[in-house]
Amino acid sequence: MGRRDLKLEQYNISKLQYRELHNFCLQYTDKKRQLANLRDPYRSPRITGLPHGSGVGDPTSKTAERVAMLAADIELIEQTVIEVCREIKFPEEYQNVLYSVTSDAPLHFLQLLKGSCLTKYSYDKARRIFYFKLAKKRNFI
Repeated sequence: MGRRDLKLEQYNISKLQYRELHNFCLQYTDKKRQLANLRDPYRSPRITGLPHGSGVGDPTSKTAERVAMLAADIELIEQTVIEVCREIKFPEEYQNVLYSVTSDAPLHFLQLLKGSCLTKYSYDKARRIFYFKLAKKRNFI
């Protein structure tokens, strides 16, 4: 996409660690969709006509583990955004900051289409603090 990486060396986050955190956040929408699909009570096995194995395992427990993991990742991102918005004194900007870090939306998009009142300084500060807090929670630093 041609976007530059955030420089987070002052927070002891390397370029590769930032990219891992960034890509983790970009998966937010997919994780929400997968979680909704797994929690769907009317889900049934796909019938493809191809042979399938009946190996040892418990599909219900595997699904439960997957649901727990996805829910934890989603909660981690959302709680970190809430903390950041409180810290930068813009709690009403929660949705915009969340959208920014999970879909890589630029500030001018948020201002024009989402009605964000964030300035360039507060937008950059929010993103830096977000990645710092996320790195701490994921034990990168």
